[in-house]
Amino acid sequence: MRFYSDELKKFFDTEEQCLAEEEKARVEAEEKKVTKSKLAKAVEDAEKDLDEAYAGLEEAKRQVAELQKEYDEKVDAIMNPASELIKECTRARAEAIKEFNDNFGVYTTTYSGNKALNEFAKASNMIDQFWKRFYY
Repeated sequence: MRFYSDELKKFFDTEEQCLAEEEKARVEAEEKKVTKSKLAKAVEDAEKDLDEAYAGLEEAKRQVAELQKEYDEKVDAIMNPASELIKECTRARAEAIKEFNDNFGVYTTTYSGNKALNEFAKASNMIDQFWKRFYY
């Protein structure tokens, strides 16, 4: 006589074999259930750790922003007076050239040697500083 297992949807030769296979299937299903819950718990723990890491990253970004603001203020305190002095000197130079032009004609300057290299470097620096804010 053959025995049919409704759980496994199979036929077996003996009743003992049928019951043993059903028990084996139940144990495997229980182990899978336990393993699945353990793995799900591990995933949840990993997600929690990841969320904490992101919170730490946001805190670090906030601290960096505060430091950057502080250093920007210090840089401005140092650079603004120097920049204002440059503006005043440039304005005074432009007025002197205008006055010279009014009295004697066009003012021209010829540079050579190191003075020419320095003036070229100064002009290149000003152009680089202008474009730096758009590209860096």
